[in-house]
This record gives sequence, structure tokens and C-alpha cells, in this order.
Amino acid sequence: MKEMSREYYTSLKLLNKRISELQKEKSEIELNIPRRKFASLTAKEEERFAVQIAEHEEKIAIIKIRLRPLVNMKFDLVDVAREVYHYYDLYWYRSPDYSMNKRKGQRFIYSEPRYKD
Repeated sequence: MKEMSREYYTSLKLLNKRISELQKEKSEIELNIPRRKFASLTAKEEERFAVQIAEHEEKIAIIKIRLRPLVNMKFDLVDVAREVYHYYDLYWYRSPDYSMNKRKGQRFIYSEPRYKD
């Protein structure tokens, strides 16, 4: 199971790499959004400016849509890798999200000592 956990962590590295690439691409697009240089623009310039901003915002929205499931996958992958790594450890209580087990409390139940009659 430890070997399988290593495979999960390798997948996690690849996923982190892709997430960082998309975030870098998003930040570059955000930096390159055209800014208004002059207060008074002609109608054509105003229209061209609005189209450029809309294109940049559309690209950013697409990247956000692509990032959302990747980030969710990342958190799930971390949890599953941790569960697989500790699968045979006696002290490890498995998460109810990734197994059929229900978490049991650690309460001590006092019972009367049994005396021989």
C-alpha cells in the first residue's frame, strides 16, 4: 500500500504542476489587460478597447473553469493518498468519506469488575 501511496503522490505532483501552469497563465493574462491611456477616446477606439477587455475576461473565466475541478481533484487525491499510506496502521482511523467504515469514538466505557461468587 505504501507503494500505491507513492504513485498517488507522484500524480499529485503532476496535478500541482498543471495547476501552477494554469495559475501562471491566468496571472499573465490579468497583467496584460489593456488599460485606458487617455480619458477621451473616439467611438471606434472605445469599442476596440471594450472588445479587448471582454476577450481577456473571457480567457480568465475559461481558465477559472478549468482550474476549479483540478483543485477539487487535488484535495481528494491528497486525502486518498493519506488513507492508502496509513491503511494498515492500527492507530489510523479511516475517513468515512473514502471508506465504508464509520468513525468510532475513543470513549472508555467503565464496567464493574466481575467477581467470582
